[in-house]
Amino acid sequence: MSAAESKGCLCLFDIDRVLTAKPGCPGSRVVAGVYDNAYGGGPMTLSALGQGIGQTACGRCALGAVSAGSGGSGAMQSMLRGVDLQDVYFFDDKASAVGSFRGSGMNAHQVSCASRDVGGYGLCGATPGEVSLTRGISNCR
Repeated sequence: MSAAESKGCLCLFDIDRVLTAKPGCPGSRVVAGVYDNAYGGGPMTLSALGQGIGQTACGRCALGAVSAGSGGSGAMQSMLRGVDLQDVYFFDDKASAVGSFRGSGMNAHQVSCASRDVGGYGLCGATPGEVSLTRGISNCR
């Protein structure tokens, strides 16, 4: 039995500007000695969500991280085995990524809504309060 199957749900999070943040954002924490090459590079900086993911509604679910840059669809697909599609939740800062889940049977929600950067992506990362196991597709308002 997979971890996702035993927990009954799977939450997937985009890495860049969801679990991480631009250095200097309120509530973020720099990880000493770790370089992040996304969005111009700099020290790896965890967002509030990256630091407190276990305290969210997803804390009881199996967790996964994906990235448009280096996250592989094969790895994501292997994690989905044994999980009902309706029990898969995806969180990303980009509306286009969230929208691609329409009609899939899975749930997807845009996060990092309180701080947006030029180009339509998150700036300071997501917060734990943005994560819920709500069915459907939703974008920032």
